[in-house]
Amino acid sequence: DATGVGTVNEMIRKVIGQESTTKNLVSLSAQHQTKVEGLSRLQKSLVNDVQVVKCSLSVSSSTSTKKSTKPLDELQDTLYARSSQLERAKSQLDRLELAIVSTKAGVEHLRAKLVDLPDEFDVDSG
Repeated sequence: DATGVGTVNEMIRKVIGQESTTKNLVSLSAQHQTKVEGLSRLQKSLVNDVQVVKCSLSVSSSTSTKKSTKPLDELQDTLYARSSQLERAKSQLDRLELAIVSTKAGVEHLRAKLVDLPDEFDVDSG
């Protein structure tokens, strides 16, 4: 009764059934372990292949990239130089526009003042 089996025949069947289940589980476990080991080897191999490709690309790209990007680098340098010249020119233009506006305002102010002067200070009559 402690085993949950009423007769000896049921007990024998359960033990035999457990043995076959245990054998199946051990067999499946061994198969899966072999499969895991194979996949681990494949993963290591693929990681090594990726590293080799990365190294070969970095070596080949550093030599070929320098050759192929030299004109590009020169164009970029020229672009940066021209951009800085453009910014300086814009800054000068802004300063000149401000000076022109100030000068015009000053001339208009002087003209208004000169109109109010008596005739003896007439610029046109000399």
